Amino acid sequence: MDFFFQIGGGSLKKKTLVWSAALALGLGAVSAAGAETSLAATSADFTDLKDLDTATKAKFDALIAAGIFEGVSDTSFGLQEEMNRAQFAKVAALILDLKADATTSSFSDVKADGANGYALPYIEALKQAGLTDGIGEGQFNPAGKVTKEQLATFLVRILGKDTEAEQTAGVNDGSVSDWAKGYVAKAIELKLLSNGADGKFGGTTNATRDLLVLGSYETKVTYEELIPLRVSGAEFGEGNTLELTISGGIDESSIDLSKITVNGKALDPTKDSFKLSDDKKSIVITLHDGFTIDTATDPVVKADGLKTLFGNEVKNDDSQPIPVKVTTAPKGSTSSATTTTTSTTPYTPPASVAVPVISSASEVASTSAHFGITASVAGTVYYAVYPSVASAPSLDLIMDAGSSHVAAAEQLSFTIDLTELTPNTSYVLYAFERNSSGVNSALASNAFTTLEAEEEQEEPQQPQEPTISIDTSSLSTDSHGFSLSVSASAEIETLYYFVVPGAYNSSYNAETVKGTADSSIPVTNSQVTVSDDALAAATSYTVYIVGESASGLTSVAYQSFTTAAAAAAAPYTATFDQAGTLRTESGSTSTITAQATSDGADTVHYVLVDSMEAGMSEALILEGKNAGGGAAIRSGTMTKAGNGFTVTLDNLDSNKTYYLYAVGSNTLGTGSLSTYIYYRTDSVLNEFDVTLDGIQATVGYTSSYYNIYYLVETYDSVEPTAPSADYVITYGMSSTNMNVLTINELMLSMQSAKIYFVVVDGAYRSNVVEADYASGGSGGLPGGGIILPPW
Repeated sequence: MDFFFQIGGGSLKKKTLVWSAALALGLGAVSAAGAETSLAATSADFTDLKDLDTATKAKFDALIAAGIFEGVSDTSFGLQEEMNRAQFAKVAALILDLKADATTSSFSDVKADGANGYALPYIEALKQAGLTDGIGEGQFNPAGKVTKEQLATFLVRILGKDTEAEQTAGVNDGSVSDWAKGYVAKAIELKLLSNGADGKFGGTTNATRDLLVLGSYETKVTYEELIPLRVSGAEFGEGNTLELTISGGIDESSIDLSKITVNGKALDPTKDSFKLSDDKKSIVITLHDGFTIDTATDPVVKADGLKTLFGNEVKNDDSQPIPVKVTTAPKGSTSSATTTTTSTTPYTPPASVAVPVISSASEVASTSAHFGITASVAGTVYYAVYPSVASAPSLDLIMDAGSSHVAAAEQLSFTIDLTELTPNTSYVLYAFERNSSGVNSALASNAFTTLEAEEEQEEPQQPQEPTISIDTSSLSTDSHGFSLSVSASAEIETLYYFVVPGAYNSSYNAETVKGTADSSIPVTNSQVTVSDDALAAATSYTVYIVGESASGLTSVAYQSFTTAAAAAAAPYTATFDQAGTLRTESGSTSTITAQATSDGADTVHYVLVDSMEAGMSEALILEGKNAGGGAAIRSGTMTKAGNGFTVTLDNLDSNKTYYLYAVGSNTLGTGSLSTYIYYRTDSVLNEFDVTLDGIQATVGYTSSYYNIYYLVETYDSVEPTAPSADYVITYGMSSTNMNVLTINELMLSMQSAKIYFVVVDGAYRSNVVEADYASGGSGGLPGGGIILPPW
């Protein structure tokens, strides 16, 4: 079973090992490197990352610096490229910090000299960690794609949320397979993945790099919180240097020499200097002349304040000092051993704790093992199991993520049972003791390998008669159809059914149903939905269903029902057309034209007033009145034109703002009222600039009280026609007294877009200012500019 990818249409091997909380809980929405050609220093090296906002670019930079991501060329990151299994395996191994040094493959379709040879050591690392067994028959399918719903399921289960996902109602989304709906709902809730611009998740579509990259960042953050980086060693070497080795990449800006001490004395940033290695995993410090150590004692080195590339602290277990090696002592260092001193107080070394004894396993099976442990003193024994490919954990990590046993003085020996292991996998059991004074022992370990999975002998089963049954509680009807659920036994291959008006007729036998069936349904699950949405309203029907297996037809199942009466519907709210709704000026007068649609309406009524009126209702519009009950400036019905309605009102004052209220009606009632605002045209506000920085827009306008309206229009190749200022005000988003806006509609948008801005200050508005998101320029009007009247 392929734990890593075999999701959907099968079961995913659930990992609940002792070590899973510490090791496996970090894998998030990863993106892959593939057969990349270059390692870039920052996101600025890639042209397809230039339009991302600053915060997102910072996450890309961290992932690139950590070596988890690379581009697909010197100038392209490949955001839109789909990810295959080999690419995903590589990045998963990198995020989990697995040891990847294999040169031969366990899978026949992964070759060192093949197209996916770069991924061989990473795929093997995942196999050794028990995270994948391939797709079966000794193959991994490295070129196979990963779908969004497979990824969502994998992320949720890795984070230990599979039980919650199985209990959730799941997404109401036809683009997601039934088996994955709970997992997709949980992935969206945890913000691991998100829906597309159309509101659909697109579960069966292939995952692309742009979709996965932000999840990778959050995954690495979580992984480092579970398994913190640490300073794993220090070495005094030639050239008056002190080299610190870290278990992962660190942020250079977090290095403060004054927070690094040797024998309790802080280094001096004004005298000492440092250089961070290219892989960001070692700091070489050049110590100043005169810095010395006592070569007769082991130096104690501490390093505080270091942070990883992902913002987490580098932590060291105080009970396990940083291992220090003195290859070449700093110039001028001497040994105190040559100095004779007299002490009246005898030296008492701190109490020590012996290493616990882990006996050989009394039993190792394919998924379990049993060990005996003997403590040296009364206290607590902490233990945890890790795959052999993982580095040895710290004592703090074993205490946090592992298990413990209190050893009493009269009973120092005990047995532990390890369960839910993976067959044919190498592990290491780690253990240490802590006495009542809080002193720890060193770490003990015992390596072992689980056995091959045993084949289970199944009891022979007697053949059963194929059956189908209708779940009557699942029946639902409306004015044009029905739907119900049918249970089919495993032998059923096909369902046949037809629907006829009237009550049940016993003359319809199995052969008749199959021979006259309206439809047939291949059976792939035990529950099958039967439906028809082309029936007459308020009519009685009976549906006849029969199942077919290799042994023949089942008996007939049937269900009678009556469709609902056709529902009466009032018109929908009138919607004004962008191109046909505008105001033009001629001297001191102006003309208003309105075009609107109202589905289901026979007539569209309107009134025109010169102030925004509270209390305006559909009834007042039908009577041609304003909100006070008086006559409106203009009123009537729009002229029907094709699928819409139109009206033209002339000889209106240019120095007034008008409000057009409209409502559709038919014989069943009226729809909801809608409003369109026509601002005065005798004077407009001064022009202003717009500057775009990613999804942030800065509008060059300020006043004591003003509103900024904006409307986003995305497009592929054909640029949209600019709307009128009044259209932007009526249908756009607004912001009051804020000239720096975050255009959320552009978040991670891979499309070009036009953003139209209008400022309203008191009784006046501006003309439309157009900004082009595709160019992403700054310092003016990127790709656009002022749209002159009549817009």
